[in-house]
Amino acid sequence: MKRLLTFAMLSLFIHSGSVFAGPEQGWKVFKSRCADCHAIEAPAADKMDLERIWKRKGPDLYHAGDKFQPEWLREWLQNPSELRPGGVFYSRHVVNGPEGDSIDSASIPKHPSVTH
Repeated sequence: MKRLLTFAMLSLFIHSGSVFAGPEQGWKVFKSRCADCHAIEAPAADKMDLERIWKRKGPDLYHAGDKFQPEWLREWLQNPSELRPGGVFYSRHVVNGPEGDSIDSASIPKHPSVTH
């Protein structure tokens, strides 16, 4: 939870340019801007199935914070760039061509940028 609070505070900082509003406001911004595509809380054990994973739009963030660097994340969220050639769920973007399988990069949705 502490790591998610860090994400929430970072979301607030990026969104408002200030963290003085407190963690509650940061959590609200984080949930409204990120939770549509990312799981921010671990699902119940009976919901940890392949269908849930297949339907999600972005990677789970409930374990976020293990590796991210706040400055890097701040810059990336303001100006997102491709991290993986096929996106998080590359199998959705594989097409068969004359030279074999390849990634249809036009089918990969762009991550929204978070601005002040």
